[in-house]
Amino acid sequence: MCRGQGVAGAYHGPVPLPEDLPAPPGPVEPRADDRRVAPITPLDVDGMRTLAVGTALWGLAFLLLLPFAGHLHASGHGWMLWTCLAGFGGGLLGWDYCRRRRNARRAAGQEV
Repeated sequence: MCRGQGVAGAYHGPVPLPEDLPAPPGPVEPRADDRRVAPITPLDVDGMRTLAVGTALWGLAFLLLLPFAGHLHASGHGWMLWTCLAGFGGGLLGWDYCRRRRNARRAAGQEV
């Protein structure tokens, strides 16, 4: 390769832009009629029902896997059983937390 010749695809510095390019558009302000709010109210504000269902499902999964505990441990999948148990225990802790929070909000007169 001769001196002064570039390699195809190599960086050769900034490329000058043509002067007649249009200016970039500025920020667009939203119009008042663009804002749409659906008239939907929350179904479960305190989370008690959600936690009860999730905790029950983790407990059910643990009970369904319990007869297969030996096979799960032998095949290296014993973690599945303990994950279900941890999910059930975590759900119980969360359920207690949400129950206390709901009762405190009711005592303070806030809508629940």
